[in-house]
Amino acid sequence: MASAFVLFQFPCALLLLLLLFLCPCYAQRHSNISLGSSLTPLGPNTSWLSPSGEFAFGFWPLPSDTSKFLLAVWFEKIADRTIVWYVNGDDPVQDGAKVELTSDGRFLLEDHSGSEVWSDDVSNASHAAMLNTGNFVLVDAEGQPRWQSFQTIPADTILPSQVLSLGTHLSARLMEDDYSAGSEFTNEVKSIAHTHHKNLVRLLEFCCEGTERLLVFVYMRNGSLMSFLLENERPEWNTRIQIALGIARVLQYLHKECFSQIIHCDIKPQNILLDEKFAARISDFGLAKLLKTGQTRMNTNIRGNQGLRRAGVV
Repeated sequence: MASAFVLFQFPCALLLLLLLFLCPCYAQRHSNISLGSSLTPLGPNTSWLSPSGEFAFGFWPLPSDTSKFLLAVWFEKIADRTIVWYVNGDDPVQDGAKVELTSDGRFLLEDHSGSEVWSDDVSNASHAAMLNTGNFVLVDAEGQPRWQSFQTIPADTILPSQVLSLGTHLSARLMEDDYSAGSEFTNEVKSIAHTHHKNLVRLLEFCCEGTERLLVFVYMRNGSLMSFLLENERPEWNTRIQIALGIARVLQYLHKECFSQIIHCDIKPQNILLDEKFAARISDFGLAKLLKTGQTRMNTNIRGNQGLRRAGVV
């Protein structure tokens, strides 16, 4: 009773005790990054961890080319190290780059030549922090956020405490290893356009303007193999064999013989079209993956419809 009486008689003492309990929790959620701190891709400091170690902010090497790096936030404790935010997908940096919280409170990314690649357009930040929520923040002297990764365009992942404001959108990758805004799509289409085989649907034109994507192929009069198989009049065995052989030949061409070897990943009756002579033509390379020169293995995982193992994957 005496201790309770003292606390009620002296509210400042109660406030002090509350602060003593609250301060350790605040310290666990925030680990301040001071002015003048910096990271480099291959230096002693390549990332800043959240206090829990769940998230990291820093230089993330591209799986397709580990000599190039994104400035990103990712899950640190899972094997895939999934990215939840990044900024320089169109312009990955290499060794010699640096991200720095400058002495005047600016936060910027420079490449190996010292040229600015990205900045947050904020000044007078007093410190930065990688939070346990996955949010990277810049804070002013009064403790107010000046900039935070949660309020910029995220990657293809939304975290539990993250909210998409009006006008904000997700930015999905065009390919598994492609973090650009569209240049890899153009390269993919050009590679497919340069493949020539009698059992491939020929690409005539394509459009890649802003977010718009359009592919124009030669018209196939007899539609898809799926619709052909479902018709009342079933194809004769000789026609079936010729269709199967045509599919096998074009897969052999894509995997072994064309200049840019391609794994289609989505071979199914809907994506096999038939011309006026019922010759099979493969189409729809939306899930396709290109092999690099000399590459003999690729992990495609399960792509397209679940539960089917297709010839383009095996």
